Amino acid sequence: MTIFSLIIFLISIILGYFYSHRAAWSMIIIFPLFSPMNLAIVPDPLLFLNIDRVAFAIALGIHLKNWNSIKLKLLLKNKFIKIFLIFSLYVVIISFSDRIKNIIFTYIPQIYLVLVLGYYVIKTEDDFNKVVKIFAWQGAFFGIIILMQFFNIYDLPKELRLLLPTPDLDTFQTNISRYGLLRVSGSDGNSGPSGFRLVFYIFISLLYIQMKLTVFRFPPLLFCTVGIFFLMTRAAYVGLFGGFIYFAIASLITTFNHLMKYIKSLFKVISISFILFGALLLIPSVNKIVFTFSEYIKSDESNIEIQKKIARFDPAFKAFNEKPIFGHGSPEYVYYVIMGTDDLPAPFIYAIAGGIPLLILFVLFVFYMPYTFYTYAKLKFSNVIIKIELLIISTSFLAGLIPLFSVWSDPHLIVMILFYVMAYKYILIKYSLFNIVQRNRY
Repeated sequence: MTIFSLIIFLISIILGYFYSHRAAWSMIIIFPLFSPMNLAIVPDPLLFLNIDRVAFAIALGIHLKNWNSIKLKLLLKNKFIKIFLIFSLYVVIISFSDRIKNIIFTYIPQIYLVLVLGYYVIKTEDDFNKVVKIFAWQGAFFGIIILMQFFNIYDLPKELRLLLPTPDLDTFQTNISRYGLLRVSGSDGNSGPSGFRLVFYIFISLLYIQMKLTVFRFPPLLFCTVGIFFLMTRAAYVGLFGGFIYFAIASLITTFNHLMKYIKSLFKVISISFILFGALLLIPSVNKIVFTFSEYIKSDESNIEIQKKIARFDPAFKAFNEKPIFGHGSPEYVYYVIMGTDDLPAPFIYAIAGGIPLLILFVLFVFYMPYTFYTYAKLKFSNVIIKIELLIISTSFLAGLIPLFSVWSDPHLIVMILFYVMAYKYILIKYSLFNIVQRNRY
């Protein structure tokens, strides 16, 4: 089976080389859908081939064929991407001692494939519109998975994990309840990261509606929203609420000179959200979850969980003070060994792992990811409709990042970075900013 795995990998490179366009768009659809479930293509213990590695092979073939047209150096003009790469390099360096296999075969290939695929697929404005449509329906797919899990119809993520060479369901969330209600695991096998992923997709679904308001564009937002409710993840709710607050404030600032147009556009987005929320409350299962979760938040059980999280801060600070400059090693080592799998906010994990330098890089990462598109929305040549769309993009990133300040769980970030690269390329094309970027480093 090892030889078969190698053959499939080589075939994927060939497909990327000779069928670059089709292969790239296929991965834009498939990779974000099945990467959270670790879809096994060839479940060989020695040379395991999953969807991430197939996507990497295809991206490699695409890059080899289109070497002159894929100008990845242009991406380095973007401050966020530059910070992201420095942050990633730092993680690679501190992780080599205990995570070398994961770094070489998963972490680095994921970074490479999202940069190549993201840059290559966007060649026109219509390409980005297609991407938004694809991502919106991916969010719907994740929402449907959650519904099927909740009503015990079919658990696709669990079944796919059983195809792995050594299926390990110990880390897969099963038979967990919260205040008497079943808490499903979602696409990622855990309600936390599944919820963080959906927060990002909810705003992409709103962007899909904002681009063209028709009744056929509502299902993705509907399924994403239902999925968020059924996951019962507090950090995801905070990310969603924080995203809407940020969007309202940022859009008011950037569109102040076109206040009435802004109000009209914002009213559309808010109205859609409230109508959808009200309609969902009429569904008995959703209504029960909302009521039960509101009771849970006020319960002693919730307070005990919060106190446990606060109690972890003291040993975390002690671990940080032991090696504040260079840190203890990989983030995984910190989480599994030093903290004994006790959940901590991402800033704590990165501070303990890589010291002050990695913490600073993480803060810059969080700041510049949404800030890039906020600055584009402030440009004078952006009309009010485009400003709103850019701010929704900015909000999707911020909303997806907020939950990291509750718990370190970031598998959804790689898809967010893929979307970031595509959105950035779209802006360069739409406003013919390639020359401006070279000079001003947007």
